Amino acid sequence: MILIFLLLGVPGLQAHAFYKDRIPNGHHVTHPCPNHVTWPGVGHRNENGGGTRNPFGDDFAKHEHKWNEALCRADSDGDGLTNGQELGDPECVWTEGAEPALPSTSHPGVCDPWNSTECKDGNAWLQCGPVRDDDDTCKYFNQPDVMKMTLRYPRTNVPAVETTYSRMHFFDLPDDKEYHLIGVRFLVDNFDVVHHMGIERCSKAGRFDDVPGGCDVITIYNQGLKVQCVDPAAGFRFKKYLSMQIHWTNVDLRSDIYDASGFEVYYTAKLRPHDAAIFTVGQQILNIPPGQTSVVHHGVCSPRCSQLLLKGPIHVTSALNHMHYLGQSQNLTLTRPGQAPLTLTDDRRPTYGAPMMYRFSPPVVINPGDEMEVTCNYQSLSTNVTTTYGETSRNEMCYVYMTVYPVQNLVNFGVRADWKYSCFQNGNVDLCPASE
Repeated sequence: MILIFLLLGVPGLQAHAFYKDRIPNGHHVTHPCPNHVTWPGVGHRNENGGGTRNPFGDDFAKHEHKWNEALCRADSDGDGLTNGQELGDPECVWTEGAEPALPSTSHPGVCDPWNSTECKDGNAWLQCGPVRDDDDTCKYFNQPDVMKMTLRYPRTNVPAVETTYSRMHFFDLPDDKEYHLIGVRFLVDNFDVVHHMGIERCSKAGRFDDVPGGCDVITIYNQGLKVQCVDPAAGFRFKKYLSMQIHWTNVDLRSDIYDASGFEVYYTAKLRPHDAAIFTVGQQILNIPPGQTSVVHHGVCSPRCSQLLLKGPIHVTSALNHMHYLGQSQNLTLTRPGQAPLTLTDDRRPTYGAPMMYRFSPPVVINPGDEMEVTCNYQSLSTNVTTTYGETSRNEMCYVYMTVYPVQNLVNFGVRADWKYSCFQNGNVDLCPASE
């Protein structure tokens, strides 16, 4: 069987937009995994810059990486429909740059139904991961007191370099009173290059490193997320300013790519009982040699650190693991004195591009003196260089982002001005106050 599309999140692989333009409806292929809309990439290459993996196996190379009648009339996934029928070119007449005759109806590299007994063997390569619970619409977005505003980054020519962090862009919001941000819907303009986006609330326009004059992160977009719904008990309080920054990954170093991604922000003047914040736990020193089946790193927020960083109990309403392409598994455990560890997040086979948002109802309570430990397991068979911690997609990370309340019980001790509330380690060194 010829596998047409390779999963975006397989460790060591990244989206390769070259193939999207060379097949009909290449940018609008139906995603085979549950809770997805469109496939974010149809071809991939090794993260270390090695050879490419194309969407039609050897057949695509035989036809000089072009759509032709032979490729169109093939049934690569063996489900009874030709590639052309699944991609909206049933008569096999499409040419590059033209509009396809029909929309794409299904994924030509995935046997349908994708999880049926008949398709089980052919789809063994497909790792969808757990079904995400971030519905397309939060149930309270349509309440009478909730307002909506669409905010986008100005349309920008993405630099022809592999990794770019955009300049911060600031948005003016109503300043007549204080509001609670209660949800965000992410609007990704160009899936080929948007690695992640950060949204921050600010006390004034412009980036300042002095606290409290600067900004702090209130939500992170990772590839595959659609919305963030804040627990009904809390909201992110803001007045006047929000800002955003985009991390672009231009793997093919193209100079003709543009992006104008953004978000819809849902907010209300009817303040909820508690103010929310993002609390992050993780490890900031990583060393992953090449060619390894398993390399494990831990990030511990020790009982001493949590005692110093928490003024009182905090309530965790959601959590999101964050690794990059070498990630193989990740979990967060909570240990309370005298009790067995409680697993809060557990991604056994994480798929970059299909993140799992863990929601807790009722919220999980973390007390001063509790221990939190993040465990990150990496596989580096796809790379020939040592991978370290860093901001680019070729680097790795080991974080868990938790939405918590009340913010009044958190100590402002961030390792960066925009990560006000965090508990990190550098190797075995705790990054928390030295004493009370």
